[in-house]
Amino acid sequence: MSLRAKTKNPASIFSHETLLHIFESLSSRDIVALERVSKNWKSIAQTSSVWHNLFLSEFGKSRIRRRARVKKTRKNWKNEFKSESNWDSGNCRKEVFSLFKNRNSVQTDKSKLDITLLHKGRVYTCSTTMLYEWSFHENKMTCLNALPFPEKYKLDSPTAMCVDGKNFYIALESGAVLQATLTQNGFSNLNSILEIDTPFISLSIRHNLLCGLTKDESFYMFRNKNLSTATFQLLGKFSVSGVKVPISIHIETDFSNSHKVLIVQLTYSEYMIAHGWTIGSQEFWITDSRIVKNRVGQRQASDIAFSSQPASGVYQQGPYVLSSHADNTLMLHYISSGLDSTCIQWGVQLQGHVCGVEKSKLFDCGKIVSVSRNCTEICLWDLQNYREAKEFQPFMIESKRIFSQYIRDYEQNKTQVQDIELFDDTVMITLSDGNVMAFLFYA
Repeated sequence: MSLRAKTKNPASIFSHETLLHIFESLSSRDIVALERVSKNWKSIAQTSSVWHNLFLSEFGKSRIRRRARVKKTRKNWKNEFKSESNWDSGNCRKEVFSLFKNRNSVQTDKSKLDITLLHKGRVYTCSTTMLYEWSFHENKMTCLNALPFPEKYKLDSPTAMCVDGKNFYIALESGAVLQATLTQNGFSNLNSILEIDTPFISLSIRHNLLCGLTKDESFYMFRNKNLSTATFQLLGKFSVSGVKVPISIHIETDFSNSHKVLIVQLTYSEYMIAHGWTIGSQEFWITDSRIVKNRVGQRQASDIAFSSQPASGVYQQGPYVLSSHADNTLMLHYISSGLDSTCIQWGVQLQGHVCGVEKSKLFDCGKIVSVSRNCTEICLWDLQNYREAKEFQPFMIESKRIFSQYIRDYEQNKTQVQDIELFDDTVMITLSDGNVMAFLFYA
């Protein structure tokens, strides 16, 4: 009898259920090593419950809830564990795509060519003649749809763009606002829905309420009173001479009262004498198509953060306001809105960049992506107990640098960051030179 026949695999004395129970108590490094022992052990090591337990032991339940806000697809727990580990270590793969190389349209001045908007994993670009939709799939950037501007508005430079569901709104230099709907067959025709004397430089829409700031520092609010025909009614026009770009326009609903209230918050950079630059806020309450409140956010110098430089970017996610500054910092504030007053609270300064920050964005999952000028440096921030915090107070923040290049590129001022998006474990950044940077964290 051969030695092979006499020798018995010691592990064969354990049942499948026993091995599974043992594997569920091991570390990820042990599991990866055991996958190489045999086909049977590999199949057990790749069982979803094994990696689900590993995910819980390494990252906790809060990370599962947060990942659900980033990735909506059905979970493969081994891949989820790998992706979350990549986020923790800053380990990602970088891809760069040029939209100019993929487009067959007439070339124009690239420094003025496009406004870009990232929305649900798609890239929307608007030139002086066309509106495009781009898809990022299998590491390729593909143009899905293109819609020419009406003849009347060709060569009328776009100044701002926003989206609400499948409806896109584009503000032009002439003061007109165009609207198009994305259908299964592509974009519908671009139709003019508004025309004012001065162009919008910032535009936002939500809950059928269109708001925008113009070049002459006027703030407009319009209500869509007919959804089928996109007919907008002017609710109010306000002079906001103290508000300077960049700004953020945030629209939300409040059901705490007896009837529905729409709350519009305009946040901006403001200077306080003897302290420095911080965040200012103006708030409007709308009920039954009437503006019932118009007030400025209150604050105390001891309760907010300051910067030596004005904001180069302002972004609001829920009650949290994130501002980027040229002194290499970001600031995070909380806006508390009640019946009697609006308060700007607990400002915290985020330090981690070595170059001035041009743009940053806070996402619903609690992650921040911040980008320096010319993409010299890109940092990822993790707000540990975002949404799980019992009180409104500063929370633990971790940061990691996921990309950097020569500092001399910072001074050349070649490109501007136009938009930032996070979806399905991918960070996307669009630039004014027509390039799109993608950082892939998935397994």
